[in-house]
Amino acid sequence: MIDYLKIAIFDPDLIDKVWNNPLLEYFSEMKKRITTDEITQTKKKSYRNLIFEKHPNCLIITGSIHKFFNEGIHNANDLSFVNSIKIIHFVTENLNLDLSKCIIQNLEFGLNILPKIAIKDIINWLKYHERNEFNKDPELQYSKRSQKYNPDGKPNNYKVIKAYAKGQQKFNGRTYTDPNTGRFEVRSKQAKYFNKLGIYTLADLIKPDIYLTLSNELIKEFENVLILDKQLQGKDKKLDKFLNQDFWEDCINGHRNMFAKQKQTYFKLVNSYPENIHSELKQLIKSKLDSFTTELKTGAISTASTKGLKVHIPKYIRMENAPIHTSCKVTGLTIYDQRPETTNLTARGVKWYYENEPETYKKKLKSLLTEKWLIRHKGEPMENYFSEIYHMIRNKKMNPKNNTFKSYQILERKGLKLFSTVELLPPEKLKLIKNELQTKIVFV
Repeated sequence: MIDYLKIAIFDPDLIDKVWNNPLLEYFSEMKKRITTDEITQTKKKSYRNLIFEKHPNCLIITGSIHKFFNEGIHNANDLSFVNSIKIIHFVTENLNLDLSKCIIQNLEFGLNILPKIAIKDIINWLKYHERNEFNKDPELQYSKRSQKYNPDGKPNNYKVIKAYAKGQQKFNGRTYTDPNTGRFEVRSKQAKYFNKLGIYTLADLIKPDIYLTLSNELIKEFENVLILDKQLQGKDKKLDKFLNQDFWEDCINGHRNMFAKQKQTYFKLVNSYPENIHSELKQLIKSKLDSFTTELKTGAISTASTKGLKVHIPKYIRMENAPIHTSCKVTGLTIYDQRPETTNLTARGVKWYYENEPETYKKKLKSLLTEKWLIRHKGEPMENYFSEIYHMIRNKKMNPKNNTFKSYQILERKGLKLFSTVELLPPEKLKLIKNELQTKIVFV
């Protein structure tokens, strides 16, 4: 049910407690000039797919708790009310969060359905939500969104309705659900929308009653969706005119009540056909929400603390075909303590070698740092070293043209040049080559 969240924490003590949690991994930092004399620094850390962004006066947490539930890999399966509450408890217990101090700023909730009709056709036939037209969403294939626009032409983020082919969405090149799965979701970046639903802080999202409210809201929003049911075309002459896009364009541009009256007439005509798309999809949504509600009411979870809770990750959503440990494509070292889909060592993987195989770290990772960099950053926290080594690895992957070790491989294959260019190499690059010759590292 709950997917993307943006949370703000302003309490200084809680910020320090969360930010210094050892589960958080260094991500990045950025400096931004506000005025001539003022520069702000934003630091980021991550925990699975959740991003923690530290500002001078607050800590912002963003990410999908649905994706977090699936080990940060995907959000293609169903996340029931019970599992939504469990995963919030799980994050809270692990990060020592005070739920009442975690203010919600963005919220997204939705549902997956598996219709009989091709989901691609349904997405193509989507026309309006209320009076707002569905437009192509550039983020995904077979995806549309509907929202209001301000007088200046900018999109209004008070309420955004989105529908797309979830079964076509790939996560690191893989899909994780039936190809015909569709998703209907509501998202808002304005607190006044979800505040009226009784949602203010993270503490509200562990209340069972809130999920019943969100269920009603999802059904209500779907009832306002207008789909041009092209499968009924040709069955009734009265109905055919309503299946023409130009007809609805004229209605929108007509007198104030024209659109609402014609929409009501269209729904009456469509509902005389039991196989109409709108009724089928509404029933699918309602049926799944009812099953979630039954699970919630049977006492599968309580509002009590769930300290030590282990979130169950079903086997079918894991990357079972992936090897347990892959090798870094740049250094050739085995990757530990990172997400399974990563192909190169990150700062977290470098830290693992520092703590578990110090000799390997010293010879094969620390040697990537230039003497100039080591002198300049002497005495700094080790996280800065891990981050810089990660950047060196990343740069070698993304910019092979400037890869010193790639140049050495070419030299081995083609032989020496007519004129020696060793004298032209910067000292730090020459040092790197010498280190590699001594340790005999073979880079992939």
